[in-house]
Amino acid sequence: MLNVYLQNVKYMIISIYKLTAYNKRKSVIMLNKSSHGS
Repeated sequence: MLNVYLQNVKYMIISIYKLTAYNKRKSVIMLNKSSHGS
């Protein structure tokens, strides 16, 4: 039972990490576009 819980937590952390990494990359691209435009 505990093993399943740990697996779920690990999966959650991985998906959250992927989301934050994706959002960071997106914001960096937006920043680069705005700096090139000026």
